Amino acid sequence: MLAHVSSPHIVVGPTALDALVEGPEGRVAIVADATVARGAEFARVVAAFEHVSATLDQELTISSEPDVATVERLAERWRTFGPATIVAVGGGSTLDAAKGAWARYARPDVPLETITPLVELGLRAKARFIAIPTTSGRGSEAAWTARFHREGAPLLEIASRELVPDLVLLDPAFPATMPPEVAAASGMDALAHAFESIASAWANPFSDALARDAIATIVTALPRIHRRPDDADARSALHAAATMAGLACANAQLGVGHALTDGLASTLRIPHARAMAVLLPYVLEFNQPVAREQYGTLTGVLGAGPLQSRFALGNRIRTLQEAVGVPRQLSQLGVDATIWADAIDEVAARASTSSAIVANPRVPSNEELHRLLEAAYSGRPIDF
Repeated sequence: MLAHVSSPHIVVGPTALDALVEGPEGRVAIVADATVARGAEFARVVAAFEHVSATLDQELTISSEPDVATVERLAERWRTFGPATIVAVGGGSTLDAAKGAWARYARPDVPLETITPLVELGLRAKARFIAIPTTSGRGSEAAWTARFHREGAPLLEIASRELVPDLVLLDPAFPATMPPEVAAASGMDALAHAFESIASAWANPFSDALARDAIATIVTALPRIHRRPDDADARSALHAAATMAGLACANAQLGVGHALTDGLASTLRIPHARAMAVLLPYVLEFNQPVAREQYGTLTGVLGAGPLQSRFALGNRIRTLQEAVGVPRQLSQLGVDATIWADAIDEVAARASTSSAIVANPRVPSNEELHRLLEAAYSGRPIDF
C-alpha cells in the first residue's frame, strides 16, 4: 500500500480565532455568504484583523450553491484587490467557491476545468488560504477538492493537493447558530464521509483511524445536539469530528453515495447534505456484501449488533435518522413522483460519471445506480 496523506494546520477550540492575531499583514480578502456575514461570529473574524496591519476586502454575496460564474467573479475581484491572504468563512459551498477563486486568482492562465492533481499551480506564490467552517458536515476545510454547479451540465469537480487550506480554525461557536434541520443533515453528511472512506479501496491506516473516531463521536453527539441544541460539549465534539471525517475521505476517497448526491444536486438542485443524509443507509446496504470486513472494524464503535447482517447497519442509521429528524426516503425531500420519473435517468447517468465511484468497494453499473435511486425514493431496503 502507498498512501499520500495531506492535512492543513488545524486549531481547535473556543479561542481558535486568536491565531488570526498573529496572522497576515497586507491585503486580506474575506469571503462569506450573506447569512453568515450578518452574524456576531463573523464580526469576530473582522475584528481579529484590527490587531494587525491588514487592509480588508469583504465579499459577502456567495450563494448557497455557488456556480462557476461566482468563482470567476470572485477571482476577477481579487485580481483588482490583490490579497496576500484569503479567509473563507462559511459552509462547504462557500469554502469551495473560495478555493476555486483562489486557483483562478493565482493562475488566471489555468481554466478551472483543467485543474487536476497533475497540474502544478503554485498557489502560495500569490496568496495563502484560511478556512473557518461554520457547519459541521461537508469537511471542505480538510479536502483538496472543490465542486461547482454548471448550467445544464454535471457538477464540475477540481482536485489538487494545493487546495488544502494552510490554516483551519475550528471554533464551536460558529456552528452553534445552525438551525436544527441543517445541523442534522450536516452531521449525517459527515457520518457518510467517515463510512465511505472506511470502505474505500484507497483507505489507509490514517484515514481508517480518523473515520472510526469520527463515527464514534457523531453517532453520540448528533442526537445530543438534537435534544439539547445548547450542549456546548457535544457541539464542539461534532465540529471536530466533521473535520476528522473530512480528513479521512480526503485521504482515502468518497463512494457511491456522494456520486448520487452529485447527480441529485446537478439535476434537481437537492442540497448535498440533505440528499446524503437520506441516502446513507441505502449506500451501506448496497456496499455491505463486499465491505463486511471494513465495516467489521467498527464493532468497537457501534457494537456487534449493527454489523451482524446486511440490513442491521442500515437500520442502525435509520434509527439515528429518526432520532435527529432526518427524512428516510428521497420522496420526502419535496420532489413529486412525476418530476422524479422524468429525472431519475439523468440523475443516474450523471452519478455514473462521478470520480467518487472509482474507489467504492462495489462499483455500480448504471442499472444498479438506477435501482438504488428507486429504492431510496420509495424507502425500500437494498436487496440486490
